Amino acid sequence: MDTQFCYVCNDVVKLEVDKYCYKPYGDGGKPTEETKYRHFWHGVPGITRAVGGGGGFNGYAKTLEQARQRAEYYIQSNPYAAPEVKAGEQAVLDEVNRLEALDKESN
Repeated sequence: MDTQFCYVCNDVVKLEVDKYCYKPYGDGGKPTEETKYRHFWHGVPGITRAVGGGGGFNGYAKTLEQARQRAEYYIQSNPYAAPEVKAGEQAVLDEVNRLEALDKESN
């Protein structure tokens, strides 16, 4: 299985199964050996500034619980969150649910 380390938490990103984001360096925006990866569930660090603030969230979510709290806040409680923001946070929440279910299966 192809893996990379997450630049936010330094845990493994399983490229074949996990949702992830990447920062390309070098070849015109295409992934290269210098590309940095992060788990999708860490979210977008600037979202609080872009969507009217609130919720007490700043930077990347450091844990799945923080990712869940932020996603639920933007989906359910932030009146300024546009439909595309809510859709993105729903995708984060879906990934959190998937990872938590896998964790329960393995324990």
